[in-house]
Amino acid sequence: MAANRFETLATWYLRFNGYFTTANFTVHPDYRKRPGGTDADILAVRFPYSTEFQRRFNFERDRQLISEDRVDFVICEVKSGRCCLNDSWRDPERQNVEYAIRWMGFDEDDNLVREAAAEVYRCGCWYMRQKPVRVRFVCFGADPNPSLQELPGIQQIRHDWVIAYLKARFSTGCEQITRENWDPDIQEFAALCRTQPVASLLAWAGAPVKD
Repeated sequence: MAANRFETLATWYLRFNGYFTTANFTVHPDYRKRPGGTDADILAVRFPYSTEFQRRFNFERDRQLISEDRVDFVICEVKSGRCCLNDSWRDPERQNVEYAIRWMGFDEDDNLVREAAAEVYRCGCWYMRQKPVRVRFVCFGADPNPSLQELPGIQQIRHDWVIAYLKARFSTGCEQITRENWDPDIQEFAALCRTQPVASLLAWAGAPVKD
């Protein structure tokens, strides 16, 4: 289960855009007393040309997020406040990016893994020259963070943008589908999307979650 509702909504936003997702991923250090180890709010992979074909409805994808021509490996941080990337993801000595992309099945060539990770540490994003593949950081938060501009490859996505996208999606011909197996929070959110504006949904997402 996600640590907060913003993580839940970010996961569904990625899912609706064609990403396979893993939430709350743990990176284990090599040795107890060596640097390394952290967690990722979401790891996600999207393959080129993912579509959701449905004759009755047009399920829009967010063209600001996706790239149709390449495999997209994403390490996501989700903050309730301003977008931020934890220091544990920015320190090359910890080798956390390498760990995460190896787990996602990035490539068998360890030299390529290290090359990709080095560029992600440096600027937040790496494009493979030999094949259509991208590795990058994505941060979700209430507002963009100017301090992240030193990593120009990072994409910063506001919560209100995610919520507006999900509201449109949950309002597109899905009223009759069965939702009993969904997480309770996303069931509640989908129901609220029918009547509540984005501002109210944003307040709901930021409210303390009852045990």
